[in-house]
Order: sequence, then C-alpha cells, then structure tokens
Amino acid sequence: MISWHFAGWKTFTNTANKEKKMEQVRELPNGKCVRRYSPEHPLFDAGTRLWATKYYQEPESMVQPGDTAAHSEPITCRLANCSVSFKSTAAYEEHYDMVHRNICRECSRSFLSLRLLDIHISETHDAFFKILSKKKPMYVCLVDGCPEIFRHDDKRTRHLIRVHQYPEAFSFHQKRKQRKGKSSKGAAGVKKIRGR
Repeated sequence: MISWHFAGWKTFTNTANKEKKMEQVRELPNGKCVRRYSPEHPLFDAGTRLWATKYYQEPESMVQPGDTAAHSEPITCRLANCSVSFKSTAAYEEHYDMVHRNICRECSRSFLSLRLLDIHISETHDAFFKILSKKKPMYVCLVDGCPEIFRHDDKRTRHLIRVHQYPEAFSFHQKRKQRKGKSSKGAAGVKKIRGR
C-alpha cells in the first residue's frame, strides 16, 4: 500500500484491487477519526464541477468602467421617494453611496461614511452620551485619524474649520428646516415662549 499525507488527508492506493481512495485523518482526544472517500464520491461533485468550469473575461478594450453606451436609457433611483435619473452606472453608484447608504433610522439623515453615522447616532440620539459629555470630552474630530476630542460640539467645529479647512458655515448637527405653517411646540404640544 502506497500512501501520501496532505493537509489532514491521506491518499492511498490499495495494491490488492488498485482502487484509489482518500482517507481523512483527524486527531481526536480519544484517538483517530478516519473517513474514506473515493475521488468519484458525491462529496467531491461540487468541487469537480467548479474546477471544470471555464470562465472567460472580455478584453478591456471592449468594456470600459462607467461606459455610458451600455445604458441607452437613464438609470432612475427609486429608493425612499427619490426619482433622480443618471446617465451612467457610476453616477448612480456615487449617488447611492452619498445619499442612501448610511442613513440614520431615527431622523433619516444621510452620511458619507458609517463612522460619521455612528458619531451622529451617539451625539444626537444616545442619552448615555449626553450624560457623559457633561462630565468629560466626548466629541471626537470628524476627520478619520485625527485624535482630538472636545468637550463641546462648537469647539470641535472651530477645530474642523481652523485645522482641517472645513467651510466657515459648517455644522455637523444641522437643524432640520421647519415646514411652513408649523410653530415650534414642545413635547406636550404647548407653544414655547422665550424668556419665561
């Protein structure tokens, strides 16, 4: 009998009947576990089919990334009542990444990255964050890799404008615009009066 070991498998040829078999050998606490399968066993069918499948790739000269000729009709975004149309797949994907990928479930604001969405959720919708932020600096810089942490959002905003060249009018926590005809009312529906 001739045998070979490969990554936990032992292949051997039985010299008596010239049959090739594979044997899985695993060391267990109470001894060996041995399973024998022939190469024609159904266990190997999926791998054999995958190995036999041929894949072809079109030459790069035939298809270019963002090729607009492939789309004769404009691509229309149909997510969340959005009906913006695009001439290319690349433009649609850019729109999707910027507007629809990282959305806050509480207030429906969208963010450019998952990190910014996480920061928004913590700072805007997390009561524990609000309590801790009164005791220690909790407002992290929005620029990935910047280690600065601030006690207040306005100090972080000044840092972003001064150090990272953000626009002067930048505000991470933009207030939603009120609809026409709506007055500012408190939680109980009572109109707020300043100075009292």
